[in-house]
Amino acid sequence: MIIFAQPMYSRAELNCDSNYVLISSLIRAMREVRPSWHFILPFPDKNSGFKYDDDGFFKLPNVTRIPQRINSRRHGGAVHYDSLWYDRLLKSVAIDVVWCNLIEMAANIKHAGEATYNDTFKPVVIAHHHYVVHDSLPYPIEAMENIRWMQLVGAVNADANIFHSDHCQNMLMDNAKELLSAKSIKKIKDGSRSAPLGVLEPSLSPVYKNNPEPIIVYNHRLQGYKRWRDTFEMLDEIYKEGIKFKVRFTSSTKENLSHVLKYPFVEVALGATRE
Repeated sequence: MIIFAQPMYSRAELNCDSNYVLISSLIRAMREVRPSWHFILPFPDKNSGFKYDDDGFFKLPNVTRIPQRINSRRHGGAVHYDSLWYDRLLKSVAIDVVWCNLIEMAANIKHAGEATYNDTFKPVVIAHHHYVVHDSLPYPIEAMENIRWMQLVGAVNADANIFHSDHCQNMLMDNAKELLSAKSIKKIKDGSRSAPLGVLEPSLSPVYKNNPEPIIVYNHRLQGYKRWRDTFEMLDEIYKEGIKFKVRFTSSTKENLSHVLKYPFVEVALGATRE
């Protein structure tokens, strides 16, 4: 089985990009149960502007990386489709499955290279949804209308759709009900599954301690679409009610850090890598 994993890179510091962490963790875990499966990933070329510390992932015998010019901005990568690059890949490698983490590309990859390779070898495309453009985001959705449409087109054309949660799936279906036909909505719904994420690596299994104060880990950069200000304001209200706890903020960037340091319950643990 040869699987092409299309990433959704959105961080120039690749080691702490959430999609890189997800893909590399799942592939490491899958090696234990499917050692014969081989994975191919596009990897930012030297002019793409990414930073990467070798963590051993691409030294695994069942992982191959292929250089590609990639935009470090998530939406920039979503709208850029290098048809020549994908035509060459699908013509030279008999890929069985495309694990597409960048939904906006799912339709193009599904129908790529039809004139250059035998339809018998057309791969199955599984769309793995991570970031759904939805009117609940704190951004003007009109500025991302093209992304919203591309996500729906990708979902309709994919052979299957995977969501991390029912909420993630419901967000996409909200868009589908507003913009698509009943036939297309049914196609997405019939081929959709929820696959919650969890801890895979034994080294990351939690060791429970009887801490005098509970510790909450906030493991994400302080970016608008997460509504982090609302979260910390709510935590502050609870803290002022007399319920004591600590919030350990773990991230690789100091972006907006000063805004959360004012809270007495916040501890900071910055690091360049997941560990």
